[in-house]
Amino acid sequence: MSDFIEDLNRSVLFVLPKEPFAAWARQDSDFAHTTLASLREEGTAYLLPDVINSGDEQALIAHFWEDIFELELGSWSTDPSEWPSKRTLRMFREWFELKFSSLCLDLVDEPLKPRAEV
Repeated sequence: MSDFIEDLNRSVLFVLPKEPFAAWARQDSDFAHTTLASLREEGTAYLLPDVINSGDEQALIAHFWEDIFELELGSWSTDPSEWPSKRTLRMFREWFELKFSSLCLDLVDEPLKPRAEV
């Protein structure tokens, strides 16, 4: 095992679209043939504060869901007027499957940097 592996003080939230998101994305004629399977091939991983206690996951979702929802919508349409106007935590959970990991290991021997700096 390498000496540079670090356990980061972060948890990871994996966000995978569900059918309501796919149906919304297909409203754009450029994405009319987009399948749920193709949307779920990769998903998005979000680094969040470390999960310490049982139940922290739900508190983190409650805190970050609006930002994540907007980032997911913005990945398909940069025009917020095309987004659903009344977004709720319930809707967020209906549109996305959420998977948590409290273990985040960094296998790269260099500092984390925003992609724009890489």
